[in-house]
Amino acid sequence: MALQIDDIVHPSDRSTRQRLEAIPVLQPAVKAYLKFTSERVDRFQLVTQGLRLGPKQFPDVYGLLPPICAAFGIAEPELFMAAGEDNASTSGTTSVTIAVSGDLLESLKEEELRAVIAHECGHILANHVLYHSMADALASGVLAGAFKMGGPVGSVASLASGPMQAALMAWSRASELTADRASIVYMGSPMPLVTALLKIAGVPAQRIPTVDLNLLIAQAIEFDPLSQSIWDRLLQSGVMRGASHPLLAFRVKEAFAFAATPECQAAQRAIRNPTVPAPARPPQLPAAAP
Repeated sequence: MALQIDDIVHPSDRSTRQRLEAIPVLQPAVKAYLKFTSERVDRFQLVTQGLRLGPKQFPDVYGLLPPICAAFGIAEPELFMAAGEDNASTSGTTSVTIAVSGDLLESLKEEELRAVIAHECGHILANHVLYHSMADALASGVLAGAFKMGGPVGSVASLASGPMQAALMAWSRASELTADRASIVYMGSPMPLVTALLKIAGVPAQRIPTVDLNLLIAQAIEFDPLSQSIWDRLLQSGVMRGASHPLLAFRVKEAFAFAATPECQAAQRAIRNPTVPAPARPPQLPAAAP
């Protein structure tokens, strides 16, 4: 039985997407964005500067992908090893690709890499890829560059406007939580994803076993009261403005909270993955700050 997105979608993903899609200029902005950008250029860069992985090219890495796609009921995307920062990404609207940096391949254990690929496949399952590409274009300044070069404005300009950008980035952050849930369900535990996130955040590999996850989650709980006053909400908004991913501590807190739910456990039973051993019971984490 393939994983169903309705079984794992994060409530914030659903609500922020509804608010985003209620903005009247969104659909014209999408059409203008697709006209202005070319995924063929992005794919050309991957094909010419990266390695396309397959049965004869890094088969140990490529072999992690097909079972995930089968469990999620999605078509298999192309998988590339690419240059760049220590991260992974999914792009393309007609030809979907997952790119994993060489540094990430080097730093992650197999189970952590499997968790990261499952996270990226979660974006595909949830139909996140188009809006994610738009958010990445905003975050990287691609659209601003188009204006300087005399590119199309109109609806694309509305995409770069304050309200549209804020709505798109808020959804982008929320969507990561859904993709995290997909990875947790597939792996049967939040731990491989969490340790991968710690490494991506810069925690040295040899230090990972000594990280106190209870204290890390307490950091996320400490951040929550910032939304209690108008001034603190403005501070929180300033911290997150332009960010396409949620804060590390918050992602870890959400990961363990979801893993403990009956919904997660039911989804795990439904797609029981024979290639992943049953995990040890995760640590008991606090529900509130001490």
